[in-house]
Amino acid sequence: MKSGIHALVHLREAPLDVRDTRVLFGETDDRIAHQSGFRAELHDPDSFLTARCGVRGIETCFVGHLDEPDEARRALGLAAGAGAAETAAAAHDAWGVAAARRLPGEWTMLRWSARSRTLVLLASERTRDPCFFSVVGDRVAVSSDLRRLADLPWVGDQFDPDGLMRTLGRYPLRATLGDRTFLKTARRLRPGVEVTITAAGTSTQTLPPPPQALLTDLSFDEAMAEVEALLRRIVKRRMAGHRDVAFMLSGGLDSSLLAWLGAEERAAGQRIHLLCSAAPEGSGLADETGWAGQVADHLGLPLIRVAPAASAEVYTPGTRTLQHLQSPILSPRHDLYEAFADTAEEIGAATLVDGSFGEMTLSSHAFFLDRPPSWPRLWARAIRRGLQAAQAPRRDALAAFHARPSPELLAALGDTGPVGDAPVRRLRPDEAFGLEEGWEKMFAASTVSSSTAVRYAYPFRDPRLVRLVSAFPAGFTVQDGAPRAMIRALLKGNLPEAIATRQCKMPFSPSHAARLREQAPAARARLPAQREAGADAWLDLAWLEEQLSAVEHGAPLTTADLTAMQATAFAAEFFSCWATPSRRPG
Repeated sequence: MKSGIHALVHLREAPLDVRDTRVLFGETDDRIAHQSGFRAELHDPDSFLTARCGVRGIETCFVGHLDEPDEARRALGLAAGAGAAETAAAAHDAWGVAAARRLPGEWTMLRWSARSRTLVLLASERTRDPCFFSVVGDRVAVSSDLRRLADLPWVGDQFDPDGLMRTLGRYPLRATLGDRTFLKTARRLRPGVEVTITAAGTSTQTLPPPPQALLTDLSFDEAMAEVEALLRRIVKRRMAGHRDVAFMLSGGLDSSLLAWLGAEERAAGQRIHLLCSAAPEGSGLADETGWAGQVADHLGLPLIRVAPAASAEVYTPGTRTLQHLQSPILSPRHDLYEAFADTAEEIGAATLVDGSFGEMTLSSHAFFLDRPPSWPRLWARAIRRGLQAAQAPRRDALAAFHARPSPELLAALGDTGPVGDAPVRRLRPDEAFGLEEGWEKMFAASTVSSSTAVRYAYPFRDPRLVRLVSAFPAGFTVQDGAPRAMIRALLKGNLPEAIATRQCKMPFSPSHAARLREQAPAARARLPAQREAGADAWLDLAWLEEQLSAVEHGAPLTTADLTAMQATAFAAEFFSCWATPSRRPG
């Protein structure tokens, strides 16, 4: 089963249906009726990250980790040896939904009172495992496995057209889903949200956004010293308990800083593995191994070259990935991420440290400090936008999507309207940095990978770091005319000068563009089966076929078109996988 909490509940005192336990838990003994009307199972590759306890008639189930368990126990007046479930239960009793923030970490909690027949679900401020739930009459099902949930006959796998449309969208449109999913009867537990379910109904409480930070009076050097001390604690904590830890390393600013801190903070006997995206052997393509090699050599650590397998299909995620992530929208570099997860698993590393989200804090581009464009330039842009709108009236609507929706689905936007990106913020250098646009997106990202044995760690999204940096003057992002000044200051003197001052970027997946062209014929050949699975009801497969044919015959396409093609092909294969019993999770 997938990592997370799986549970069945009858809100009135009645036994569970053995047919439901067979579906959700893989139960093989049909004689087990579960007379209490409640059953929960906890799963994680690291069994020490699952815990449960019963206090005053309330059973608490907990999956995940706490960042500062000792501090939490002291704040709650608990004994030093109190377990994670006991700590989480006390935190929820004391703080309610605020425990999602005051109990820092990445976790999911379920609490069940048999006396009051009340079920409570609570997720930490950052998502670890996905958690879905369905409430139909007096029955409740909870699972991190959406497909398994949909296989319950009273839940079902009927799509919600509006929810599916938004799921296919870019983040501004997807964010309007709230707690809905693409299934009619399934909802998602969002980070920082408490859901209480009784026979009388369901209620929800949500953490407010982080409070506006007050401007710090620290000097730049003092602020960077605080950042380094905090990041050391964060990285050390994320590596704790593992003999082998893998770091994704490109030689860029974010990944290089984390690799250096990992090497500095590793425990005795702990092994650090540096993994770099590399061009296929003999391809002649440029890659970042030269930059990453400088970091590896400086730290005295070996560098492992990672490239997608020759058999990996760029338009079609493997069945394992589709089954595990259960979403029609995936990273366009899914094949490379699969290779990273596989490599980490092969070397025995259960944690894969990823430098994503650094741009939200330490490595901000500081575009918000740019002077607003002059009125003649704004006027020229307005004219250009008007011409583009007249030439392509559906462009604005299509820009809201990753995957190209079918004309019928797109027509539904007449009721909802396209959702655009948030306006670019403008700050003076002496204003507080605040929260970057999209901060809630990074908190919502799950840490699961395509390998059940490997989990991502994202140190740069730690709320403590986000809140610390949000109080810094925006001008800290640029010093002496150089952007990304904060992270460069931390690297200076600790890694080669060429790394600390690097400003060039290279393709993350060097062979990606070539493989899009090479594999276009195979993607076209899959379209009949995808149509048969019903994907054309949701996706514009006629457009996809035209684009694939153009790529196959050498036509130049924009990056936006290629990305939309790939996303549409992903979604089409998702529908095919979802509809095929033999390809569903076991």
